[in-house]
Amino acid sequence: MKPLNELTRVLLIAIFLGAFTNVNSQDTTSVQTFTFGDITKRRDVFEFPDSTNEWRKILMYKTLKCDNATTQDQFPCGEWDYLTYTFVYDHTGEIDSNESSHPLRLSGGLDLDTSYSHGTEMIDLYQRVETSVQTDSFNLSNYTALQASSLTNSTEDFLPAASNSSRYQMLWSSSTWTLPSDTLDRIGFPFNGLGSQLTDLTIRMKQSSLSIIDEFQEGGFTTVYAKNTTFDSSNLVGGYYYIDLIEPFAFDSSSGVLVDVSFTNYSTGTSYDSPYSIAQDSNTVYSHGNDAYVEFDNANRYEIPLSEIDFEDEITISFWAYGDENVLPVNTSAFEASDINENRVLNAHLPWSNGTVYWDAGEGSGYDRINKASSVSVYASKWTHWAFTKNTNDGTMKIYLDGNLWHSGTDKNRSIGLIKKIIIGTNRNAANAWPGKMDEFRIWKKELSSANIQEWLYKDVTSSHPDYADLVVYLKFDDGYPVQNEITGGPAVYSHGSPQLRSYRGKDLFKNQHRTTIAPNLSLLLSNGFVSTTSTTDTVMDTVAQAPYSIVDYSVVGNMVLPTSASYPSRVESSYVYDPNGVAIDSTSYSSTQTWINSDLTFYYPPFDVIDRYEIGRFITPYGINLSLGPNGFTWVYDVTDYAHLLIDSVDLSSGNQQELIDLRFEFIEGTPPADIVAFDRPWGQSRSYRYNQMDDDIVLDPMTVDVHPDAAFHSVITRLTGHGHNSNTGSYPHCCEWWENTHYLYVDGTKSAEWEIWQEHDCGANPVFPQGGTWPGAREGWCPGDLVKDNKFNITDQVSGTDFELDYRIDPVPSQNQGMGNGNYVVALHSLQYADPHYELDAEIYDVIRPNNRQYYSRLNPVCSAPTVIIRNNGSAPITRLKIQYQVVGGNVWEYQWFGYLEFLGTEEVVLPFENGAFYAGDGSNQFIATVSSPNDLSDEYAANDSYTTEFELPELTNGKIILQFKTNNYKNENNLKVYDANENVIFSRIGSQLVANTTYWDTLDLDSGCYRLEVTDANDDGLSYWANPNQGSGFLRLWTQTGAILENFESEFGHKIDYAFTVDSLSYEGYEPTGLEEVVTELGSMKVYPNPNDGSFYLEMLNFNGSHELEIRNLTGQIVHSEKLNIKSGYARRYNLNLPVGVYTISLQSDSGASSQKMVVGQ
Repeated sequence: MKPLNELTRVLLIAIFLGAFTNVNSQDTTSVQTFTFGDITKRRDVFEFPDSTNEWRKILMYKTLKCDNATTQDQFPCGEWDYLTYTFVYDHTGEIDSNESSHPLRLSGGLDLDTSYSHGTEMIDLYQRVETSVQTDSFNLSNYTALQASSLTNSTEDFLPAASNSSRYQMLWSSSTWTLPSDTLDRIGFPFNGLGSQLTDLTIRMKQSSLSIIDEFQEGGFTTVYAKNTTFDSSNLVGGYYYIDLIEPFAFDSSSGVLVDVSFTNYSTGTSYDSPYSIAQDSNTVYSHGNDAYVEFDNANRYEIPLSEIDFEDEITISFWAYGDENVLPVNTSAFEASDINENRVLNAHLPWSNGTVYWDAGEGSGYDRINKASSVSVYASKWTHWAFTKNTNDGTMKIYLDGNLWHSGTDKNRSIGLIKKIIIGTNRNAANAWPGKMDEFRIWKKELSSANIQEWLYKDVTSSHPDYADLVVYLKFDDGYPVQNEITGGPAVYSHGSPQLRSYRGKDLFKNQHRTTIAPNLSLLLSNGFVSTTSTTDTVMDTVAQAPYSIVDYSVVGNMVLPTSASYPSRVESSYVYDPNGVAIDSTSYSSTQTWINSDLTFYYPPFDVIDRYEIGRFITPYGINLSLGPNGFTWVYDVTDYAHLLIDSVDLSSGNQQELIDLRFEFIEGTPPADIVAFDRPWGQSRSYRYNQMDDDIVLDPMTVDVHPDAAFHSVITRLTGHGHNSNTGSYPHCCEWWENTHYLYVDGTKSAEWEIWQEHDCGANPVFPQGGTWPGAREGWCPGDLVKDNKFNITDQVSGTDFELDYRIDPVPSQNQGMGNGNYVVALHSLQYADPHYELDAEIYDVIRPNNRQYYSRLNPVCSAPTVIIRNNGSAPITRLKIQYQVVGGNVWEYQWFGYLEFLGTEEVVLPFENGAFYAGDGSNQFIATVSSPNDLSDEYAANDSYTTEFELPELTNGKIILQFKTNNYKNENNLKVYDANENVIFSRIGSQLVANTTYWDTLDLDSGCYRLEVTDANDDGLSYWANPNQGSGFLRLWTQTGAILENFESEFGHKIDYAFTVDSLSYEGYEPTGLEEVVTELGSMKVYPNPNDGSFYLEMLNFNGSHELEIRNLTGQIVHSEKLNIKSGYARRYNLNLPVGVYTISLQSDSGASSQKMVVGQ
């Protein structure tokens, strides 16, 4: 079977559609949908023509523009190469409800058929080495003592052993204390009442120049004591309970001292009663209590049902986070909330693998988003506070970092509405796990003000908070397992897996700080270093309870499945003893005492209107950093005629994403289509992504039967495939399926009907949108960044018989030596079309003009001064084997070409038309090109409306005299070849890379005859002379100079595959050129044209059908000759003049023995 075109890729969705000036000559209805003013709107209902109309062709013009108003990220054009689609949503009027199932229970966060547990709490023991110092012979008289003389007040805030942890920090400032230059060896505590053991009592000290503190100071401390400590009578000397410091601390008489005292108890005890004085000479900050956090790894998470809460238009989610710097950045969701239909409503990527933080919020099938690039120092390696807010009343979304506004966005108007559940620690599917520690997780159904966020950043929320009534969820993580919501009557919290709760060590406390004037009075013993001590070490044990095993049971609640009860027994695993290095040295195993049997729950999602989604076009966004698509944007054109039945009346339409501004317009060209479509089928349903190994194994896209419509005469299949993913066994290139070339196959009734590749070998490197901000020029499987996706369309008529046929898609098998590639994916749209008998037997069409054409998409191939190139198509039922093509520049000679070949129904072919010289482009100055087909099979064409195609074009740069090439090679000079061609594609100059020297600049002066030329530089690796992603190749450049020292063209070094540049020297034609063509011409013999007219003294002079020697004179109104020259013209002449003429009216005359011709010209300001 032959594909509809004889090219590797058919462009029936029409990336190769020209300027379409022929469209404007016919009756056309334009439908404007999205405009650049629709900053974030990407779906809406638009009014299209009704079904009573008949359209020859329907074209979709998609224009993208870079603009600071875009909301995807901080760039005018979004950073990344994303898949985007144009979808039509067909509202069928039917109501349906999807049946689904959910496990009765999740055990340890997993859907297990059977799970086991036991009821004994599991404790891990962690060894810790303590150092003790003992004075060999303690005598108080050997020390200088600093201590209070009389103390009557007392406090339990200094060493509150009734708390799990405590931190107390005191400043002895140099302005209020006089500290000798001496060594502190012992500290004494004057207790009025003794308490219980202080685990890991830690004293840290550092010199300080501060005169006041109102919060904990961090960093730079020296640990002078760290030991499990119980004060008793053995420590009592002279009314003080003394301890020996493991690291004596030297005072500096000119500096103050910060003293930080902390402990970490694993159970509460009895506090110590310490005497104090009201500090006029110290500053004190303390924090104590039961403060803990949760630590997430793997897919451990919390689930909170929120089905009874309507957030309407406002929300705030805040928490403390300490991301794992050894893992991040990876793809994460710190939290994600979904609605009853499992649509995302809320989400925070903190961050995504690109290091960017994303905040998503909004109900329905989409959501609003803001995002900002960040760094590991922000989202990991330390505690940071995040607050995410949204308020649709003013359309704002905000992200606060440590209480300060970090990022914001406007025009975010999607309501939040009802939320089914929120997951903390992963996304809603238990994927994208967030690794790190989290604390103080709060959800408010209100946007908190910046002042309130800052005010309550470091302290627990109480009923005194001004927005306390709007607090829905408050997880403190302080009260052990299971974690509870602190809001009375609020939503329950369910643990999945084993999120580990950990208490803050006393020295790490930073929240709930209190400043006080109470200063505990200590006895400081200074020895001048003359005390003898003995050090010993002991191994002690810290106990940490293992997180319990989670057994969460679910129930059907209306159209939802929600967790309704939970048990938290212990896992059937082992508890461990860890040495000081964290290595397990002993274990205790446990046997199961309870078995949990799972089953499935069946439920139905809410009823919905049945809407069929049809993909009518696909696009990949460009890498947008530093990209410009021009002040009016860049336009791509799709032929969507095959989807005419969807573009009727009110059309629910979506297109694109938020990376660029979008303008989407449809042009309906009146006339008769090639044939009526009587059946449009999607055998495998709507377009979607499929995993490569499942495609290979026929798990998906398996054979499907298509019924034949009784009126069907022709059959075709549209295939639209793009490969994605970076998958392989080792993770090294080539990955699949973005960077892996496969062959694709279509079978009809078991017989191979088509075989094709979608690999874009040089297409990406030849993209007219260049250079882009990423890896834009590399060959890919079926797509390029900044380009629409090309269709392949196949005629399968010869393989179809009977009342139905079987379609089967196949693909090359996953490489046996690299099975990891099978995890790559393809996004696939496959459409089966059945046509009635074509309206005409013989109907040829000029489908497109590639050159000459000033359309943006062809800017890499134009301007041109060489052979025109067109695409022809057969729209009739009879195969076409010969065809007449006439073509001309308006005002120039008409040429004719007889094409021979084979085109079946809707078959296309690219045709390069004969061309001899640039004089072909010498027309009347309108710069319009017309191509017309006629006489298919030497018979009359039955439908004239599509016979002709007109484009507008620009002439190439015209220079006079010699030109100079400046070409610098890079390190990889063998990849590059430079060639100059004449108008007939003969190479007249070259620089071949294998013959050049790397990193060398070559200057070449070309003394060329008059006429048209083409300069070409190719790069075999598609990475140009310079490419940011390949720094090893170095950098080269190409410049074109005039002989006067002016730069004619400075070419972009990051050009990808090829530079293709047309230029003319002196005139469009060669000396001695004798054109051949038709006798019929559209200009009179001897016609002369000046353009532009009026001008500023710079103008083109074209003379058509002049021959022989002529005298050219230009005179002003007084008759004075201001310019003259002799010309030897051979059937036409065109040249640019740059004359420094005063303002006025001039006469241009051309005289010869056979007659004269003249033309008026006006020179203005």
